[in-house]
Amino acid sequence: MTESNYHKTAMRAGSRMKARAWANKEFFCPCCGARMYFPIHEEKIKRNKDPEGRKAQAKRMASLDHILEKSKGGTNEIHNLRIICQGCNTDRSR
Repeated sequence: MTESNYHKTAMRAGSRMKARAWANKEFFCPCCGARMYFPIHEEKIKRNKDPEGRKAQAKRMASLDHILEKSKGGTNEIHNLRIICQGCNTDRSR
């Protein structure tokens, strides 16, 4: 699978997982417990006049995470993906 196809597969799976999480009212990050924001909230975040508030909300956007990182042999299979907040996803990649 090419790099481009690999990325597209993950994005499609991520979109479906986010939609399912939203429909099931799974609004909280399983790692830190913070309320997550979904793409439906993006406009609301952009309208936030407080720059610090906008930054804090952006960190809590729902994000697709590979449980076993791609660089360590992880795949885009559903059993290796989860939805966590952007802040936790960024911390995991450090």
